[in-house]
Amino acid sequence: MEIYYWAAPLLLVGSWAASFLGSYLKQKGENLATREDLDDLVKQTAALTETTKRIEAEISEATWGRQKRSEMKIDALVQALSALSQLEDALLDLDSASSIDSSFERSRSASEWSVASSRFDTAVVMARIVCKDVGPAILQAGQQIRETANKTVRGETTAFRQSLQNRMDEQHKVLNAVREELGFE
Repeated sequence: MEIYYWAAPLLLVGSWAASFLGSYLKQKGENLATREDLDDLVKQTAALTETTKRIEAEISEATWGRQKRSEMKIDALVQALSALSQLEDALLDLDSASSIDSSFERSRSASEWSVASSRFDTAVVMARIVCKDVGPAILQAGQQIRETANKTVRGETTAFRQSLQNRMDEQHKVLNAVREELGFE
């Protein structure tokens, strides 16, 4: 019978220990699950941060590329418009020299024409590389000026004045093409 006296307290202590151990293990399991969740969250946050940095770098690179292309386009257009203006000035000089009876003036104006024409060709090549729609308009304006220059050199004294409206129309087309290229509709 003595065993029964010890069985009840042992059963009570065992129940209490089992209850305590169950609660303890349950709490430990919850803590372990929370730690694993936190580790997963840290890994996901690190992956998200890395992805965000990569996307920011790609956006920054793309923005820089667009900005650089825009700067190149503006530079090329400014050079082309400047060269077109110099070509028109050289034509005016050719016309003025053709009415003067001086071989020196004619030679000087022909030399200036040659330089302006060469600058124009170089500027047009660059403009056509970086600007899709401006090239044809600039080429046409330059062609109109060159045709007038050829007539002037051949001695057609009225060619400059007669072609003035056509040259202005072509230059207006160039300016419209430049505005469109730059987004200033």
